[in-house]
Amino acid sequence: MTIHHRRSLRLKHYDYSRAGFYFVTICTQGKEHLFGEIVDDEMVLGLAGEMVRELWYEMINDFPNVALHEFVIMPNHIHGIIEIVDNDKNLNTVGADSISAHQSDYKYTHDLDDDVKYHWMEMELRQRVELTQKGEEMTSKRAEMDSAPTLGTMIQSFKRHTTLQYIKMVKNK
Repeated sequence: MTIHHRRSLRLKHYDYSRAGFYFVTICTQGKEHLFGEIVDDEMVLGLAGEMVRELWYEMINDFPNVALHEFVIMPNHIHGIIEIVDNDKNLNTVGADSISAHQSDYKYTHDLDDDVKYHWMEMELRQRVELTQKGEEMTSKRAEMDSAPTLGTMIQSFKRHTTLQYIKMVKNK
């Protein structure tokens, strides 16, 4: 009996939580035809195939930074394109609105020239806003790093859900 050794197609040191499109193929255990059959050149889904289709599209409920694209179910495997959407677009940025919102925190000093007062206030305000922004970005990025799902995490979750659901189906029918 010849044992087939697969080599990993994954890139070493690549961050699979990065935004982008990923082509995924998942095979059934032992390449058994569990999802349905091809009749007259058309895929006819069985109960397990219907279940897999439902759970595939439910992934967006667990992973809000995911967009699902083309998806095909074959008798013993599936193909799908998963897009991980860039989370950095949601980072807070500080603009003129944020600066004007903080201006009420500063009191004028009556003994200074108006230009000096304005310049001093503006410098202090910008420094405060920059420090706040840096703190928010660091907190936001740290939270993203801790919680940003990888492609592997998504596939692991999908496979776990389908396996558990399949076991329930086998026990019930």
